[in-house]
Amino acid sequence: MCRKISSGIILVLAVIAGVFVFAACGGADEHTHSYEITSVNATCTERGYTLHKCACGDEFEDEYVDALGHDERTSVKVQPTCTGKGSEEVTCSRCDYETTREMNALGHDEVDNVTVQPTCTGKGSKDVTCSRCDYEDTREVDALGHDEQNHDGKAATCTEAGWRSYVTCSRCDFTTYRAIKALGHNKNTVITKQATCTEKGSKTVTCSRCTYRATEDIAELGHDEISHTGKSPTCTQTGYGAYVTCSRCSYSTKTEIPLLGHDIEHRDGNAATCTEPGWAPYDVCTRCSYNTKTETPSLGHTYGDYEYNNDATCITDGTESAKCIRCDDKLTRTKTGSATGVHTFVDYYCSGCHDLDPQAPDSVGTWGLSFYRDNRRQRQRNGLRRFQGYRGLQYENKNPQRA
Repeated sequence: MCRKISSGIILVLAVIAGVFVFAACGGADEHTHSYEITSVNATCTERGYTLHKCACGDEFEDEYVDALGHDERTSVKVQPTCTGKGSEEVTCSRCDYETTREMNALGHDEVDNVTVQPTCTGKGSKDVTCSRCDYEDTREVDALGHDEQNHDGKAATCTEAGWRSYVTCSRCDFTTYRAIKALGHNKNTVITKQATCTEKGSKTVTCSRCTYRATEDIAELGHDEISHTGKSPTCTQTGYGAYVTCSRCSYSTKTEIPLLGHDIEHRDGNAATCTEPGWAPYDVCTRCSYNTKTETPSLGHTYGDYEYNNDATCITDGTESAKCIRCDDKLTRTKTGSATGVHTFVDYYCSGCHDLDPQAPDSVGTWGLSFYRDNRRQRQRNGLRRFQGYRGLQYENKNPQRA
C-alpha cells in the first residue's frame, strides 16, 4: 500500500516537472521528445509498467502489469486435528515475506455404517465413525420420500372402470390410484310386449353412450290380490269360503258351497177359539225362518140368550147375562125395572139397601148411624154410595154388573 502511494506521488511530481520543462522548451526553439523506454517488472506487492523518459525531463508510464502476489511456501508447525486447529509458517520464494497462519480443524472424516435402512416414509439410523480419530455417533437417517412415477388417467366407460391420473413409487407400494366405477349403461327402454299377471313381457334396451342393445324379459306381474271373506251357505242360498280376486284380471279362488236346503220339522195344528186364531198342521225349518203356517182367524164370541141373575134389590135394578156358546165369556147388563121396591129388614136394617126399619127403636137408629159412618170404607168396597141421609139412609149400587 505504501509503495502504491509513493508511486502516485512520483507520478505527480514527474507530470509537474514535465510541465516546467515543456514550458522551458517552448520558450526556446521547438523541441521534439525522444523518450527512453524502460520496463519496470512487477513485484509481489507492486505492479509493473513501462516508463517513457525524455532528456528534457518529461516522462510517463503505461502498460501496467498487476502485482504478482506472493509465491507462498508453507511449512506446517502444528498439525491440525479433527477438532483442534493447527498452524503453519508461510514464506515467499521471490521476496522476504514471511508469516505464521492458523490452520482450521480438519473436521471428522466420517465413515457411515447404516444399521436401519430408511424407507420412503420411515426414518432409518446409522453409526458414524471417523477414519482419523475415535469419534463415533448414532444418527437418524431421514425418510427417503417417495420416488414418484406419474401415470395418466383413463376415463370410465359403461362396462369398464377407469381411473384419474395417479402417482406410484418405484420403491414401495405407495399409490394415489383411485378407480372410477364403470358408468353402467344409460338405458333407454322401449316396451315391446306388456307383461300380464301370468305372462312375461319384453322390452328393448339401448344405451345413449355406447352401442349396447339388448332384448330383456319383463317379469310377470303376479296377481294384485284382493281378499274377500267367506259366506256360509243357507237353506236357500249357496255360500263360499274365503277367497281372493285380482284387481287386474279375472283371477279368482272363489268356490261355491251348495245351499243346505230346509231342515224341516212338522208342527201340529191348533183350532181357532173365540179370541185366539188357529192354524192347520204346518212345517218349519230349524235353521231359518221358513214356515208354512197359515192362521185361521179367531171365531169371535157367539152369545146365547140373556138370563136374569136374580140380583135386584129394593132400590137397585138387577142384572142379566148372556154366555158364549163356546167359552165361559159372558155379557152382563142391567135389567131395567127389575128393582123390587120392597125392603127386607134383618135386625132393623134392609138387607138390600141397608135402610133403617122405621119401626126400629131410636137407640137402634143412633147406633146404626154410627155403624154406617165407621164402616164407610167397607161400603165403598161393596160399591155403594149414599144418596139420602139421616134415618132415611138409602144407597144404590155404583156398579150394576157386580153381583
